[in-house]
Amino acid sequence: MADTTTISSKDILHTFFPALFIGLAGLFIGVLFAQVFTAAGGGGFFASTSDMATFGFFIGFVGRIAIVFEKLIS
Repeated sequence: MADTTTISSKDILHTFFPALFIGLAGLFIGVLFAQVFTAAGGGGFFASTSDMATFGFFIGFVGRIAIVFEKLIS
């Protein structure tokens, strides 16, 4: 049987833009964590602000998108 579920552009925008803000918050948290970790004498991946910013944004953005789209496809 064909899937008759439709997703409007409004649904997509109401998913995408809040996820961007959550990703931005994750970015700031990742940078803050990297700064504190570096100040405490740590090194490696967790001390790199650019790596942690990317990681934080990815976790925040994709995590929110995954939750919303999981509800849409269920």
